[in-house]
Amino acid sequence: MKKVLTGVVFVLLIAVGIFAYRGGWIGGLSPAAQPVGSGSPSGAAQTTPANTTPAGAPLAPATAAGATESPSSTSAAAATADQPGSTAASPTTPTSSAPAVPESGGGQFREGNIALLAAGSRIEFATSQHDTSTWAAARLIDGEPSRAWCSRGGGVPQDIVVSFFARQPALVGSVVVNPGSPERKDTWARDVEIWTSMDSPSDGFTKVASATLRDEKVDQTIPFPAVEARYVKLRILSNNGSKQWIQCGKFKVIEARREGYVPLLDRHPDLAALLKRATVVTTPVPAAAPPTAPPADVLASDGCSVPRPPSDVQTPAKSESRKVMVVGSDFGDYSPAGYTPKDTIGQLDYSIYGRIEFVSVGPNDASPVMLLPAVGFDTVVFTQICDIKKSVSESFKTALMAWVAQGHKLIIQDSDQCGGSSALPDYSFLPFPFATSNPGAMGTAGTSLVFVEENLIGNGKPGTPGYLDVEGWLKKRSGENNEIGDSNTIIKYDPHWCGHLFGANALKKYGFMEAYAHYGRGLIIYDGFDNDQRYGISYRQLVTRELAQPFDPDNLPCSARLADFVIATEQRLKTQLMMPGKTFTYPLTLLSNQGYQGTVSLKVTSTPADPTFDIQFEPGSVELTEISPATLTVKTTSASLPGDHRLAVRGTDAAGKTNVLCLNLAERRSGSIRVVSGLQRTKKPTKNLEIVLDASGSMKLPLGKKTRWATALDVLNDVVAKLPDDFSVGLRVYGHREASTSPKACTDSQLVLPLARLNRAAILAAANGLKPRGETPLVYSVLQTASDLKTARAGTVIVITDGEESCKGDPVAAVKQLQASGIDVTLNVVGFTLTDKKVRGQLTTFAEATGGRYYAAQSGEALARAVLMAAVEKFSYAIFDASGRQVASGEAGASSEELPPGDYKVVVNAGGEEVTAGPVTVTIGVDTVLKVVIKGDRFAIER
Repeated sequence: MKKVLTGVVFVLLIAVGIFAYRGGWIGGLSPAAQPVGSGSPSGAAQTTPANTTPAGAPLAPATAAGATESPSSTSAAAATADQPGSTAASPTTPTSSAPAVPESGGGQFREGNIALLAAGSRIEFATSQHDTSTWAAARLIDGEPSRAWCSRGGGVPQDIVVSFFARQPALVGSVVVNPGSPERKDTWARDVEIWTSMDSPSDGFTKVASATLRDEKVDQTIPFPAVEARYVKLRILSNNGSKQWIQCGKFKVIEARREGYVPLLDRHPDLAALLKRATVVTTPVPAAAPPTAPPADVLASDGCSVPRPPSDVQTPAKSESRKVMVVGSDFGDYSPAGYTPKDTIGQLDYSIYGRIEFVSVGPNDASPVMLLPAVGFDTVVFTQICDIKKSVSESFKTALMAWVAQGHKLIIQDSDQCGGSSALPDYSFLPFPFATSNPGAMGTAGTSLVFVEENLIGNGKPGTPGYLDVEGWLKKRSGENNEIGDSNTIIKYDPHWCGHLFGANALKKYGFMEAYAHYGRGLIIYDGFDNDQRYGISYRQLVTRELAQPFDPDNLPCSARLADFVIATEQRLKTQLMMPGKTFTYPLTLLSNQGYQGTVSLKVTSTPADPTFDIQFEPGSVELTEISPATLTVKTTSASLPGDHRLAVRGTDAAGKTNVLCLNLAERRSGSIRVVSGLQRTKKPTKNLEIVLDASGSMKLPLGKKTRWATALDVLNDVVAKLPDDFSVGLRVYGHREASTSPKACTDSQLVLPLARLNRAAILAAANGLKPRGETPLVYSVLQTASDLKTARAGTVIVITDGEESCKGDPVAAVKQLQASGIDVTLNVVGFTLTDKKVRGQLTTFAEATGGRYYAAQSGEALARAVLMAAVEKFSYAIFDASGRQVASGEAGASSEELPPGDYKVVVNAGGEEVTAGPVTVTIGVDTVLKVVIKGDRFAIER
């Protein structure tokens, strides 16, 4: 989002925040998520500020008095380059006629230099760098003579740590430093030290050499006794006088030889072959043929994927992304690289960020060598590379596609910065046609977003992995950030692309914002959502699930292939159990892709053909402009074949354009478990709750070692802690102000806290400030709740009382008054130490007349359970197989869970307590129903 901000102070705060994030002061990067050349060694225990060594020792100030730390480039700077004492404001951007991506890395490697990006070497740590592209620390080892590194300020020492191919140990006997850069000589490195380590990028270093460099733009060799090392550190102690920054041109590490030592190239023939090819071949590296293994889905003649039986579904070789190469000019453009396992935004499982290693690679630095198995990457992310045609080498893109086909994952994310006619990425290197419509950074909210396919990356089923609340995203519910209008939509495609999320962006045309494609054994995901939503719950959920998606194979269904129009239905209906004699109804949605308009005729083909099916469309032809509905009804008879059926719902327009929706009626080879609520509640539950608390004089009586009132406050604290966060709660109290002898005692009822978003602290503070005193105007207080809930129009009322009505209130008349009020009040009464059967009967009748019930509680613990029983309307559950693996989850009352035969354990969360049933035996064709009920003062499960 690029918005115009007014106010000098606010602008300065934003500028400082951005500078701090880019500089490594801020950013929340996990230890394993450091960019190449960032302010912390990869794998270190914490982020290292720019002015400390890896071990944390303090350094000199980053800038001298009056110096400018991060100035902008100016033409004046270019004019004064190479002039000692110049006061140029910023290092300028070097220019060169050399190719952006050198293809001669192999030659340099065979000259003895093993510190080269093109040969898999890597910057593990840099104290600072002026930026993440032009003057990045990676420029020291990129093999391009015209490019150099520049520090962010003039502080010393400046450390740069280099590792070799796949972090392999190597015998090193010298380094070569070229201090020259395109800038003035007073910035060039002068006094340097060389350190080596076998342990890590931050520990175990020993100094092996020191030298003073000549102020000449030439390679200068620093020899030392040969030593085996995984990491080599260049420590720069001074420059030639500038207090603004330090620059250096090139850093090479020369491999040594001795008897018994096996050189890197000999240890890795695949590296040697790739470097040789890069040296002698000037055309792009040819791609390896895609693997001959069958694709993830096989198309039949009707255009549908042939469904595989469960026994054929392969276990993915990779359960999630673990080592991720983030290719982009700015590491911060890819939001997940900044997420950590300790994040708490939304109810997400952030643990994956403790298992992923992110490595930042500049577009110019992406090399085929990085895709070799020894390096270990399983996922590549392209983030905000608008000039991908030029900045990423053809050799890397060609090798990348072969690498994906061999069972890896590619994620493309480019919404926000890539927009307008001058900054559209060219994705012609992808194996299937692909291009996007990019609104750019407009800060526009979206109004439409729907699932065309629900899968593990994102779905609308609460309680399941990948649950994505698209409605909440659009409505900007708590924690959300809606800039869906800035999303890119796919405008060039073919049926290899599988549609996931569909919506409209600021350019006013509907299209797919997320899609994926299978390629060989690999997976390509396109994410067109604006990354400015990085703090929004739904965006975080989506990008996290992209990384968590298993692959090789991914087992994603590809149930909606991209075309000019798409036919969709609810995901749960796409595969149903074939039951002869049943009617199957499918609400269809036809979606116009990128402004398509036309008349689409619908028909169904059944495989195998079954003449007993009665198939009807309403309507049979659809005039489609944006989004249009239709209904498909399939009636089977007792004579219908009971086995598998594939229904291909095909739409065709006058020009012959076509697309197909594939539905499956599957032979039942399973049984089911369904969890339902057995509570006799006749009204739809609401999230509006008013607690009415009895503070009459009898609450001062003892209960065990405490009074009834003290126990009630303990219980209230326990109950409020367990109420769902999205409840709105109010508090009314009676009997707390007037003595029993007061004429006002029977109207002594006060709304202490009006209905509002749950505020636990406020409720407890209000209750703790009260003292029991007077009578029990129970009926009068209940009547007041209709007015209390007037704005909400409906709500649940829980009365906590230890005694009967003492002010002659008439429950029967009160029910009629509540009904006449027009406010839907559901009354639940919790009887606290109430033993009189007549009184309990009256309170039960009162509650049930409003659709509620009476709960008995004879102790503090029982009272807490009773209040939660009265408040909680939904029950979540999880189902575990005999090995303890969770196989299903959901909410009571939803659809059945179809499961293979076997024994299962069902765990229901009821009011903060777990209720377990098991073993529950599932057999083919048998439906088992489990009811959540109340027995005494506890929840239980009945079969």
